[in-house]
Amino acid sequence: MQMTKPSVYEFNDYKAFVRAWIDARPHQGRGEYRKIAGSLGLSTTLVSQIFNGERQLGLEHAMNLASFMGLRGAQVRFFLLLVSKARAASVVLREEFEQQISEAREARSAVGRRITNEKTLSPEVAARFYSSWIPAAIRNLAATGLYGDFDSLAERLRIETATVADTVEFLLSAGMLKKKSGKLVEGVSFSHVSNTSPFSEHHHRNWRIRSAEYLRTRAKGDLVYTAPMSLSVELAKQIRNQLLAIIEEVSDRVPKSKSETARCLLIDWTEL
Repeated sequence: MQMTKPSVYEFNDYKAFVRAWIDARPHQGRGEYRKIAGSLGLSTTLVSQIFNGERQLGLEHAMNLASFMGLRGAQVRFFLLLVSKARAASVVLREEFEQQISEAREARSAVGRRITNEKTLSPEVAARFYSSWIPAAIRNLAATGLYGDFDSLAERLRIETATVADTVEFLLSAGMLKKKSGKLVEGVSFSHVSNTSPFSEHHHRNWRIRSAEYLRTRAKGDLVYTAPMSLSVELAKQIRNQLLAIIEEVSDRVPKSKSETARCLLIDWTEL
């Protein structure tokens, strides 16, 4: 059975991270050291000495290993910081890298900083856009190309046609929708409201209210999961990191995919 892929941000030692990554591979990582050695152009013996002994990985090899492991962007930079800290010859330099690691981990904990390709909205536009779930719903449904008129959007969302018309006019003026060959198409592909924004509370509340209303008529294939639980503090931290990794992956993959359907992802990991 394949274990959950570890997050590099959970580790202070790059060797421990690599070993955990290997253990999480199929068949408990059998043969992975050989694959790593081949990827880095090193002998299997030397790779074993590095990850099970005192020898350290060079930064060039660390960069190649990060690519081999599928790390990207900030993950690569964090991994290189871990390697740099381990290679530091003086206490002062090691402490400097530890500070950088701490700052990188703190920055990562802010979800808004993990979202790429975002569009910053003006306060006036944001106030209207986040006043209800309807503008975002219409924008995402229009992007699929399946709803070409106000009536079809109104029927899909179970709202008044006049509300759709007014919202579409707003989205067009804000550049979030465009008209192409007489049809509505998506304009700005992505927007994000940070947790520090005055509109954040409205945004989260609107979609949770919408989700609660939707529970009565949800489709058979929809996934709804609610599970109050008690667990260790350490496991709670690990699960939070895993959820952040999911958010990062979703935000990276969605802009590259075709707009064929509209979904809303709600993730809550809060203390009771």
